[in-house]
Amino acid sequence: MLYFDDFPAGKRFDFKPMKVKAEDVIAFASEFDPQPMHLSEDGGKASILGGLAASGWHTSAMMMRMLCDSYIRETASEGSPGVDSMEWKRRCLPAIRCPAPAPSSRRVFPAQGRRSESCG
Repeated sequence: MLYFDDFPAGKRFDFKPMKVKAEDVIAFASEFDPQPMHLSEDGGKASILGGLAASGWHTSAMMMRMLCDSYIRETASEGSPGVDSMEWKRRCLPAIRCPAPAPSSRRVFPAQGRRSESCG
C-alpha cells in the first residue's frame, strides 16, 4: 500500500499508451459529448481536428484508467478534492496510440485541500 509520503516531489510515473478505436470514440461521444467531430469521420474532417477525434472528456477518462493501472489502485487514496485545471493540447485520433504522459508528483499537503499529484 502506498501513502502520501511515498510520493516525493518530482517522482515520475511511466504509463503504457492506449490504442484508441473509432468505435470507442463514437460510443463515448454518443453518450457523453455528441459533437460532430467526435461522432463521424466527416464531422471531424469539417472541424479543426481534421478527422474523427476522441473527446477531451474521453481522453481524460483514458488517463484516469492509466493512472489506476499504474499506481492508484495500490494507494491508500480515498478520493480527490478535484482538479485545478485541464488542457487538451493534442488531438487523439483513432488507430493511433495516444501518447501517455509521464506525470510527476508535486508536494501539496492534503490539509490545503488540493491534489498531491498533477499530470502534465
